[in-house]
Amino acid sequence: MADYYLHVELLVEEKNAQDFENVVNDPRLREIFAPFGWKLRYGLRGRKPRSLERGRERGSRTLAKGSTQTENCVRFVNIWDVPDPPGLAEVMQRLTDDNVYVAANSIVVREIQNLVSVARPPSPAGNTGTFIEVHRRFPVRNLGAFVYKSGIPVPLLESNGWINCGAYQALTGPLNSVTEVWYTENRFENTPGTFYELVRKAGGLNGSGPWMEKICEELDTLPDQEWRDTMDSYLK
Repeated sequence: MADYYLHVELLVEEKNAQDFENVVNDPRLREIFAPFGWKLRYGLRGRKPRSLERGRERGSRTLAKGSTQTENCVRFVNIWDVPDPPGLAEVMQRLTDDNVYVAANSIVVREIQNLVSVARPPSPAGNTGTFIEVHRRFPVRNLGAFVYKSGIPVPLLESNGWINCGAYQALTGPLNSVTEVWYTENRFENTPGTFYELVRKAGGLNGSGPWMEKICEELDTLPDQEWRDTMDSYLK
């Protein structure tokens, strides 16, 4: 049986972010998903607010066609451990009648769900440090090479205080993409640069030799797109 997870990205208006956290941390919400075999593995909140422009109705006031409204939003990522088969359609249909789920969903401005398979199983992590979500998109010819080689630096990084919280390969949405989640209590600056370049500066590759550095440099060249988000756990 395959190991499936559901990667859920949610945008919530900044003024409603705490309300969203409170609803998700309500034990009743976890109880709703339990009969379906779903378990919330990670609940992460982005540190940097995002601006979202969109036209929409708000109360009795309707925005003119073609107009936009800018909102400051907080990006949340929930990663659910789901069974095989996950039965997504059935779960979503049955949840529409639940008041707790509807209350949580009503706060969300935008939600994107993608089914993913585990390219590297998650290791247990703390919840007081920094989570780094790294999303990469690959040319088809490079995807297999990344999945195969990306496990090589993991023992070294973990010996330097970096915990790999899984590598997840997309089965829906943008294909040929892999999302990694890392956790560290070390200082990490999400400045411009490739992931392993920044990890090297933050001490994640301490003790590595030229061979390991070459592997990491090669891993950095395989994707044609990479973007990251520094996040905190909001689960209680």
